[in-house]
Amino acid sequence: MKRSSPRTSPGGRGRSAPVKRGSVRRSGQGGNAGEGPVHRHSGESRNPGEGGSSAPALQGYGELCDFLTCLSIPVDIYIPVLDLYSQMLQTEAERRNITKYHTAEEIIQYHFIDSLQVLRWRHIPLAPKVIDIGTGPGLPGIPCAIVHPDWHISLLESSERDAEFLRKAVETCIPGRGEVLHLRADHAAQQSNYRQRYDIALARAVAPLPILLEISLPLLRPGGFLLTHRGASFAEDLAAAGNALLALGGEHIETIPYRLHGRDRYHAVLVFRQETLTDPRYPRNPSKIRKSPL
Repeated sequence: MKRSSPRTSPGGRGRSAPVKRGSVRRSGQGGNAGEGPVHRHSGESRNPGEGGSSAPALQGYGELCDFLTCLSIPVDIYIPVLDLYSQMLQTEAERRNITKYHTAEEIIQYHFIDSLQVLRWRHIPLAPKVIDIGTGPGLPGIPCAIVHPDWHISLLESSERDAEFLRKAVETCIPGRGEVLHLRADHAAQQSNYRQRYDIALARAVAPLPILLEISLPLLRPGGFLLTHRGASFAEDLAAAGNALLALGGEHIETIPYRLHGRDRYHAVLVFRQETLTDPRYPRNPSKIRKSPL
């Protein structure tokens, strides 16, 4: 699969590399994460439990250890915290259907490795103010914040039961670096406390892309970035987003394809930059958004 050029908008205009405020974190050492669709750290490195550290706290986390190592993230520090968060997810899943995947192995592969794909983007600024839109039980935001202690993250979730779980997860896994916003994204984006306040927005399996852009881009300051996980139809999603980007002042700047272990089809993280202040008309009323996507 040929991926999109990392500096070209959907309309084909060439772009120079994005310039960020302040320092920039270089996440990986094994070459640019966008050099091709298959990488050692794409999630296909090996089966969980093979290789990696032999320390008891790391057993069963071999593939995740490989992934973090390729991102220059110290495994021995963060795997125990990720394991604690995994246990919280499993315990909560025994009470209710909080997540599709319930076993430790599934959580490692299809929640943690999947969520952390956003960190393959090589231009994440230091100490960003981050919002995770429609985070559910904290994905992808909590795993990303665990391994990036310079992050402060707002976890935006409209479900009260999920928000209750999130408060416990923040206190346990990222104390002092997270807040839970029990709000709808379209409501938050119209409030001065949140509108145009963030450097990075994350979104995983939230909404069709034009709708997601309308509720997320207004939360970003000009020059901020949306990183969103998309499924196997990511190319079609992107093709349908041109009108929304034009109306909202955003631009697609990079596509990061990846394939998880045991999966045949590629997914992708799409990266968008908010170029200008969003027109105050957006986001619109939720019913209008649903009935007439941009």
